[in-house]
Amino acid sequence: MPRQRIYETQADRFRAYRQRIRERLAGLQPPPRPEKKPPKPTRPKRIVAVEAELQALLDEYQAWLDALPENLQASETATQLEETIEQLQVAVDAVGAIEPPRGFGR
Repeated sequence: MPRQRIYETQADRFRAYRQRIRERLAGLQPPPRPEKKPPKPTRPKRIVAVEAELQALLDEYQAWLDALPENLQASETATQLEETIEQLQVAVDAVGAIEPPRGFGR
């Protein structure tokens, strides 16, 4: 006596198998996906960021110098601030003058 068929076709059998697998996995959490790192900015954008940061530092030091009381205007601190401001201005000008080469195909 032949065995009685449970499913009409092979497709029905596979469908039932996939359903059983789904039911088993319904309570399980999939493993967390690793987070993608944000893309690194391009070199020209990084140069612009460096220039902006140097300019921000220059502005902060200038504000510090401007905020010094009158009795400290001729002090060692004021002299060091002026030298720092001059050096930062040179750095800002140097970074601003950088012209990186264009990439391949541009």
